[in-house]
Amino acid sequence: MAGANDLAMRQTKSGVILSVYVRPSSGKNELAWVGDELHIQTKEPPEDNKANLSVIKIISKSLHVPQSAICIIRGQSDRKKEILIMGATTSGLDVALKLK
Repeated sequence: MAGANDLAMRQTKSGVILSVYVRPSSGKNELAWVGDELHIQTKEPPEDNKANLSVIKIISKSLHVPQSAICIIRGQSDRKKEILIMGATTSGLDVALKLK
């Protein structure tokens, strides 16, 4: 049975690609499900790459993966992003993404 996580992540040869929606200049830093979408809120503004760097830190801390393994592969200047977590598996991230 497909769940929300199946819509937000897919396995590749390199690792897992997460499809996320970013809300810069939010009041907090957190990952949360909104319907079938994975949303990342960051306090940082969308200027000088600050929000993107914050997104990488939030994912790293939340999913317990090193920042060096996280790369934004699509949507550098967009709120909708695809983020590669190198070396990860969907089964490994599935538990971590079952958020509150």
